[in-house]
Amino acid sequence: MAGLVALVFAGLWAFEGYYVVTAWFPPLYDEVTPINGVAAGTFMTVMLGCSILTLLRPRTAIGPARTLLIGASLLGLLMPLAFVMTDPLVTGVGILLTAAILSMVVWLHPARDGVLPSRNPDLEWPLLALTILLAVPFLWLAARYQWQQLTLDDKVAGRWFYGGLSMYLLATVSLAAASSVDGTTRRVTGGSAAVLAGILGLVSVVYPGELHSLGLVGGLLVVAWAVCVIAFVTRTNRRRESQ
Repeated sequence: MAGLVALVFAGLWAFEGYYVVTAWFPPLYDEVTPINGVAAGTFMTVMLGCSILTLLRPRTAIGPARTLLIGASLLGLLMPLAFVMTDPLVTGVGILLTAAILSMVVWLHPARDGVLPSRNPDLEWPLLALTILLAVPFLWLAARYQWQQLTLDDKVAGRWFYGGLSMYLLATVSLAAASSVDGTTRRVTGGSAAVLAGILGLVSVVYPGELHSLGLVGGLLVVAWAVCVIAFVTRTNRRRESQ
């Protein structure tokens, strides 16, 4: 099952993962906007790396496994949802198939108790505050983009243009939330959230006028958020190691 998930993300990375590099350079990138290109490439790169680690080191790569399950669940839910207006059967089958595969990954995982959410959360208040701070704008944007994906009938929406960015924003918030309540996987989930947010903020700074850009000020604020997350994650991990 883990090999199947890794194979899926390898295929998705071959399809758009390299955009994390090429979307920065207009001569190499012929898509609609570099914002979505960099976002797609970053997400697929993080997911591919986590899927490989989950496959090769299932007992020790608990953080990558948690990150993979969060990202794959959002991808498996929102991508089929893009067809709900035109072909609801595809939506239903896609969601059920995703749920079955990921459930089997968790059920068969040799460290299943570690992969599942902890029943005794290790709450880190600064990270929780940062998560809420990011969630306010990101959840609003995600809902807006998802609505556009479902209701717009054009070539851009048909390519999952809006839904993909919605998924990216939701994944960033979800990983940040996971890092704020689970100390055992905080380094990977918090680091992944910081990478996703930081790169989106950085590409927004470079291309402030492009479609879906957060703008110069918004991009700088998101980059600053990512730096704060890394700082708090590093501090809490050092504190845990010293205890």
